[in-house]
Parts: sequence; structure tokens; C-alpha cells
Amino acid sequence: MRAAQPFQGAARRLGWALLPALLLALPLLGAPPSLVAQQLRPLPLPGGPVRQAEPPAPATEYAPQNVRTLLLSLHGFTRAQLDAASTEVPAVLRALIDDGGESVFVRRQAIKALRLYPSDTNFAFVQARLPGAPESFARVYLTGLTAYAKDKPREVTRIVAQALADRDLGVRHAALYLAERLPPSAELRRLAAERLRQEPAEAVRRGLERLRQQQP
Repeated sequence: MRAAQPFQGAARRLGWALLPALLLALPLLGAPPSLVAQQLRPLPLPGGPVRQAEPPAPATEYAPQNVRTLLLSLHGFTRAQLDAASTEVPAVLRALIDDGGESVFVRRQAIKALRLYPSDTNFAFVQARLPGAPESFARVYLTGLTAYAKDKPREVTRIVAQALADRDLGVRHAALYLAERLPPSAELRRLAAERLRQEPAEAVRRGLERLRQQQP
């Protein structure tokens, strides 16, 4: 019985060696071509490149409801998806933000989406609505202004100065987040030093101290 084992092992190795030839012979035996292709298709390597999905085509029609539906998505949204939902997306977003009858959630989502469309018009829109905005809106407005930190540092610094004096701690945190993305400047260091004398929250004080020590 043991003498037969070397013969069996050799037979198995011969079978594996003949497998490619047998697969190629399948069409001659009447096997469908799809089966042959499936058997001969190389297996994907673990960690290999993943084919990226093609971006959606831009919309050709004005459809505000499509934008609103996308803002409700649990998985978030991208600018490409927004552009595929409707034409004139920034105008749709501004209208949703200003719609007092709209839900707070949708309006906040629209503020977040507006940061994907930096422009002078949208900057002026946010700048005009920040004073007196509800705290939950003000925080989102401020973090969205990071898109303008490099192009409009003076204007953004003035906005930061006002927001750092807000009574709401969350607004001050958002203002600090925005300030830390501004290019270092003497004005920003002066502002940080001034606010340090009044800021009671330790976490905000640490951020202001970092700003005060920034060098250009």
C-alpha cells in the first residue's frame, strides 16, 4: 500500500501539469466559450488597483428638488454629485439656506455644500448672514470659510475677530479653527494676544497662544 503512494503523488502532479491543456481543449469537447474564458481569466491580486467609477455627467436642467434630496443623503455628497443633480447649484443652495420654512438640517447641509463653490458672491452671502446667525449655523458658516483663508486673509481675519468674541463656546472654537488656517500675520498675532486677556476657555486659550507665537 505504501509503495503505491509515490505513484499516486506523481499522478496528481501530472494532472495539474495537464490542466491548462485540458482547459484549452474544452471548446473541442463542446464546452461553451464563456466557460472557457471564465476558467482562463486570471484572478485579481490582493491589494491590486480598484477601477474608479466614472464621475456623473453635469445636469442640463434646473432641478432644486434633486439638490435637496442629495443633501439628505446619509453618505454625504460631492461637488460632482451636486453638479449632476441640477444646474445653478450655488443659487439653489443659497435659496435653501434663506428658506425659513425649510428644516434646520437641510439648511445646515446647504451651508456645508456652499463651501464647495467658493466665489465672491458666496463669500459675500456668508459674510452678510454671519452676524446674528443662530449658533448652530454660525459654526458651519465659519468652518466653511476655510475655502477663502488664503485668497481673502484680511476679510477672513476680520470675521475671526468678531467670532472670537462670541458668547457661544462652539462659535469661538469654530473661529479658532478658521484662524489656524489663515496665513501667519502680525494682525492675527495681535488679535490672538488681545483675545488671550479675555478668553475663559482653556482649550481656546491654548489655540490662541499657538496663534500668538506664529511666525510668517
